[in-house]
Amino acid sequence: PTHESMLESTSEFLDEVEAGNNCNAFGISLGGAVCYYLHNKRPDIIQRAVLVSPAILSCVDQELLDGIQDGTNRFICFESREDVKLLFR
Repeated sequence: PTHESMLESTSEFLDEVEAGNNCNAFGISLGGAVCYYLHNKRPDIIQRAVLVSPAILSCVDQELLDGIQDGTNRFICFESREDVKLLFR
């Protein structure tokens, strides 16, 4: 599978199960990359994403930095498991 096919399959799955518009995503490594790109492709579904060591060629791109600076990107840096628990309450 390619990263495009994984992204498309995941997007189709969320549509099929009628995931709604308030989903959270969690991904490690390649799953983190899928979550990152899915959040960018489908902001109507993925509201928050937790990425752990995402397998992204450039983890910090200009669009991400601009979004953090102007407040349009809901990126949060977690320092502990407790931080993650607080977000998902």
